[in-house]
Amino acid sequence: MHLSKGGGNWGASARENSINAIVGMIERCFADNLEDPSIVKWSTEFETILRQSRIEQVCFDFKIGFCDLKTGAFNEESFKKCIRTLTAMANKGHSSIGYVIAGVADKEGDAQKLEEKNTEYKPILKDGYYITGLNYDIETLKMPADRYFQKLIQILEKEPIDDEYKSYIGNNIRFMRYGEKDILIFRIVGLDSPAIYDNHYYQRMGANIEKIETKNIASLFAKFPQQK
Repeated sequence: MHLSKGGGNWGASARENSINAIVGMIERCFADNLEDPSIVKWSTEFETILRQSRIEQVCFDFKIGFCDLKTGAFNEESFKKCIRTLTAMANKGHSSIGYVIAGVADKEGDAQKLEEKNTEYKPILKDGYYITGLNYDIETLKMPADRYFQKLIQILEKEPIDDEYKSYIGNNIRFMRYGEKDILIFRIVGLDSPAIYDNHYYQRMGANIEKIETKNIASLFAKFPQQK
């Protein structure tokens, strides 16, 4: 799957085809049969990610969702920060792996704020994390789940990152249900060269991301010996 950065002479038809292709991939992940082996497999992988995150925190990040809990407005900058975080994770080095999980809170206080909106948003506690799901976002925006994910894909398509990384993120987004909670998993891998975001390189420092200074760019590229 190849996605352009947008702009230029890239036609609306080609853009729509690329978006629809990824949306189609995501829609195939929607399933009501909880006995489907693939659903069980994904749930097991999700639980493994939660456990691993306690050991390698720099490779994982969690978002409760993308809608403001006070106003209900969709916070596009929050989604953009997720993509920026993924590029920072990729810059750990060639073949490094990172995850951003949306629909999970790592702080009890954040989960409680969501539950105060409606008791149906009561989280599932698992391995010290609060699985809140993205149900609040979907219901607040009053759109079907597939439209919600298409909205995220459209924002991703416009993000100022290299096409290789954009395609990798788009092709590896995983939507799943855990219990009654909708979860979105973003996965990134360090490819042949560092990941750039809006003409800057970022790195993950604990729970934060920061720009890599010019004097350290050479050291960054040294982490990618297979760069083309």
